Amino acid sequence: MRCAGSPQDLAIGLRDIYRHGKVFPSATSDLQLRREAWLALYREFLTDEPRISLEGVGLARWFIRWPDWFQVPELLRNSPWSLSEQEARDIIFVLLDTMRTARAVELHGDKTAMLNWNDLRLQAAQMRFRIGGQKGVRSWDGTSGKRVRFLAKLLTRIQPTPAEQEAMNSAVNAARTVWAALRQCDQRAPTSSDRLLIPVDDARRLNPDWWRLQFVRESDAIFQCETCGRIQGVSVHGVCTRHRCPGSLLETRRQELEPNHYRLLYEADLPGSLRVEEHTAQLDKEKAREFQRAFRDGQIHVLSCSTTFELGVDLGDLDTIFLRNVPPEASNYAQRVRRAGRRSVYPGFAITYCRRGPHDLYHFSEPQRMLSGRVQPPALAIRNKKIITRHIAAVALSLFFRVFRDRFLTVERLFDSLNSPDGVSDLKEFLLHNRSRIEGTIRSILPEEMATQSGLADGGCSNAVSGCLVRNMSLLSLRLTEV
Repeated sequence: MRCAGSPQDLAIGLRDIYRHGKVFPSATSDLQLRREAWLALYREFLTDEPRISLEGVGLARWFIRWPDWFQVPELLRNSPWSLSEQEARDIIFVLLDTMRTARAVELHGDKTAMLNWNDLRLQAAQMRFRIGGQKGVRSWDGTSGKRVRFLAKLLTRIQPTPAEQEAMNSAVNAARTVWAALRQCDQRAPTSSDRLLIPVDDARRLNPDWWRLQFVRESDAIFQCETCGRIQGVSVHGVCTRHRCPGSLLETRRQELEPNHYRLLYEADLPGSLRVEEHTAQLDKEKAREFQRAFRDGQIHVLSCSTTFELGVDLGDLDTIFLRNVPPEASNYAQRVRRAGRRSVYPGFAITYCRRGPHDLYHFSEPQRMLSGRVQPPALAIRNKKIITRHIAAVALSLFFRVFRDRFLTVERLFDSLNSPDGVSDLKEFLLHNRSRIEGTIRSILPEEMATQSGLADGGCSNAVSGCLVRNMSLLSLRLTEV
């Protein structure tokens, strides 16, 4: 018989994995590690996503270690049920498992790990069960509930002839009999902590201490519904335990299951933790280089980047790229995704998330336009007035630099003196005396028609440029004086 882990055993083992795998920072205390292990264990036990849990993908199964004083009610052994001892125990397990999936479980940790329901961050609230429901309490024997519906479905599989109402009445009677048997079993328990069901007011919750987790080997038999595809650990007369599913269970082996993405992830040798950092233009250069080195060395696993990362950063072993929106043009798309897959052994993978905007939706419906990689050649409008004005300013400053090269060695020399800066007046005087020289240089590079439009003929452009330069120099001079 293969061993199976109790919650306490699993929590201890998971704590050791956390410690040796350095999943949490080195300064994390043993108490914190034990608490994190218990939280992770209960999130798996009470999962919001049963299809992608360890049990849902066929890697493990939960079962109950029945106490010695538990007895199967005779009703399940007799007609019309006529179940074997093991089949009866499997049926009772299925019924109790509906309490687990309904989150009717009392949280038990060890003496040092105090747990509360909100710490689990589950979507559902903690529940309770009783015979006959009431507000805030689930009904164990409700005719529309999972337990009675399952028992009725099982009875029609055992004896196909009973009428629907007769099967429903027998199912309700069986559910109440099982509940009574569980209550009697708990009365024989040595202590209150040894009960299968924990009293909570006038209702009950599962005691998780009796539950065990067993990992499924590739050659082990498991069951899968031919209709809903749900993987299950037990089968009684081939009835699918999923609520309202009419399908039948087929025996299979784990190695025969279809490939499953989450099963592959569970079996993969993934890092114990993922370090995620942000790389944007707001980072100082040293911090940006530190992130790049750490990402290249595998110390950072995910790097969330702005468009600045696509320019001038070379990472030869980048394998996967995720774009949070569709880039503006094919050139941007190629610039970003071509960074992945440069190694000959590992193919690159790029996925683009399309947001619900016109641009993204268009390329989502017509991806070929972006994927074809047709890049429009860059164009520059040399007749743009703003570009011309800036170019004239650059020409004026470059001429000033060539004449007074020593003044550009330091900020103080540029302004002659930081206490009483006169660099602004020097620049203004220089521009006035060299106006014709500047205009001659500009005319040699500007189209003729743009010279007139730019105000070179009447001096308007020179006055505008000199005024802008002097104004900016004056603001800078004022700030330096205040400092």
